[in-house]
Amino acid sequence: IDCQVRNKSNIHEGISAMCEEELMDGENKVGCDKCNKKTNTVLRTAVSKLSDVLVLSLKRFDLDYTTFETVKINSRYEFEETLNMKQYTLEAKELLEAAQPQERKSETGSLMDFGASDAGNGDDSDPLAALPDEDYEYRLAGVLVHAGVAQGGHYYSFVKDRTSGKWYRFDDEDVTPFDPKLIEQECFGGKMKKETKYPNGHVHTVESEQFANALLVFYEKVKPSEFDDSDTDVKESTNDTAMEE
Repeated sequence: IDCQVRNKSNIHEGISAMCEEELMDGENKVGCDKCNKKTNTVLRTAVSKLSDVLVLSLKRFDLDYTTFETVKINSRYEFEETLNMKQYTLEAKELLEAAQPQERKSETGSLMDFGASDAGNGDDSDPLAALPDEDYEYRLAGVLVHAGVAQGGHYYSFVKDRTSGKWYRFDDEDVTPFDPKLIEQECFGGKMKKETKYPNGHVHTVESEQFANALLVFYEKVKPSEFDDSDTDVKESTNDTAMEE
């Protein structure tokens, strides 16, 4: 999933931007096969099926329209150890639409400006409560970092070992233990302050941009999907072993 970074501050804002509804009206009306005429139409985007491994691509490389050169966006962009994808799925959107009071629906059936807290017949019930949270929960499994500028740089990764739960840094041939508490510092980007203390007690602070930040974020589903493998010869291996220290 592509996640917009420009003018966004975290993963949820990026995914929400992808799922925003767009009203196609005026000259952008869409031809309706049933009506045989062009009508106002709401264009929606949602996730129809969730995979066991979710890869979020942070769009840090963008075009500078003043210089027409590719630039890298190093602004702070947050993501958490857990991620719930329920609100971005097609089934969630369909439940919200079904729960919307009939008198509040527009002629296009748009869900614009309609939130989960407004659903139902005037009460505080949440229509999405019918969807179990555990079916949409993900846990952070790895991060690919790019250190550098748009024209060049270096890639390395932080990966969580599935068996031991420990984190490691993979940097070319070097593999070293990594403390996941440092993910914010190492992966979010933004500004970094560096203090220099002088013998006279004076402290000089310099704020600089962090050029090393997350480019790809990997999540694994807490409750993996169940597949019927009776018709295939592919068998899943259960011989995972923890990495040697």
